[in-house]
Amino acid sequence: MDTLRPALASLRAAPVADAHPHGARRPLVPHGELPCSKAALTRDLLHCPATALRLTLPTLLLARQAFDQDRRNAAACVRTAELLLAQHRPTEALDCLDQLDTSMARGAAWHLMRASTLST
Repeated sequence: MDTLRPALASLRAAPVADAHPHGARRPLVPHGELPCSKAALTRDLLHCPATALRLTLPTLLLARQAFDQDRRNAAACVRTAELLLAQHRPTEALDCLDQLDTSMARGAAWHLMRASTLST
């Protein structure tokens, strides 16, 4: 525990700057370090859609891979469709929803995602 104290003591909230190109308040974090809180990271992502899009691409690949391995996995199907819809790809999202194995029961999440996809 004593060896962790110096490392824990060095963790502190990063100062916040008032100026940001998108009008948001961003933490001033030294290069190579992450913001101290999840809220700070989420705030940055909400004000920079290009960053959010880059972060969803690996997630989409993983969700699609999980669904490709098991067409009976309704959660992976809905998550893949959700990420595709977030990238404004409703045709692919609808195709993904239709590829769920017919022996699987379609739950509320599947029906809600299909309705959202059809309404865009």
